Amino acid sequence: MALSADIYMYRSTKTKGLFCFSLNRLPAELPESLSPWRRFGVVKAAEKLPHGLKRESIEPGIRENGYQLYRRKPKAKAEQGA
Repeated sequence: MALSADIYMYRSTKTKGLFCFSLNRLPAELPESLSPWRRFGVVKAAEKLPHGLKRESIEPGIRENGYQLYRRKPKAKAEQGA
């Protein structure tokens, strides 16, 4: 069953490259050991997730834990203009 809700996007300011999806507008329910968390966006219920991620792949974690962590790989040097 798909979640028909807005999904908030957070980044950990403690751990570089660590991000989180949550249904919570505030980061109080996110893992404290990885905080502070900064919200940087929201994906509306009818919108696609960024980075080619599928709602079907992150929704089980959100349902079970209240959030789903994910990492983004650093950009390759060629992509950074080096």
